[in-house]
Amino acid sequence: MKTDRSISFAKGFTLLEVVITMVLTTVIILSMGTILAHTQKATNKQMIIEHVNNYGHSALKFISEEIRRAEEIHISSILGMSRLNLTFPDGSQPKSITISANPENGMMSERDPLLTIRNKKNAFLFEDNNNIDFEISNFICELVPSNLGLSGKLSRHFYNLVLQIDIITINASGDETITPYQFHRQVFAVAAYI
Repeated sequence: MKTDRSISFAKGFTLLEVVITMVLTTVIILSMGTILAHTQKATNKQMIIEHVNNYGHSALKFISEEIRRAEEIHISSILGMSRLNLTFPDGSQPKSITISANPENGMMSERDPLLTIRNKKNAFLFEDNNNIDFEISNFICELVPSNLGLSGKLSRHFYNLVLQIDIITINASGDETITPYQFHRQVFAVAAYI
């Protein structure tokens, strides 16, 4: 009788194959995590840019409407930024308001935020958990220069509004990159003219 003395090995993976597979899987997962983190950071920055654009346009629209209906407009400057004191016709509520810029809190009407959205008290603030911030760096309201062809009473009631909001990005090494966004609007003070 003849017995088969061949050695049979169990089918499976060798230790080397398992280690190589684990290393490759780890590299793939880390690469996907890095790509996801960069995508999230870019998305957050884009959301902040969109927020700044919406805020800038809405703030100047609101200020323009208030200037149009104001009977008296007084412009002063505090720390290089314009401050507007607007007085409205009799019977209007409120009778007068003061509009100013606060770098960290946005445009203010008296001591309250100029714009609010839904349940947020201040539309300028934006919660994020990354290294992107923004602030108002300049707000100017001035009469349009008379050398632009306007004359007489008309030139005393045509205003140029400029709002600049800086987006500040801080990279991994701590360096700041500032990207300015400027918003312009010209407005004619109809009620003051009449």
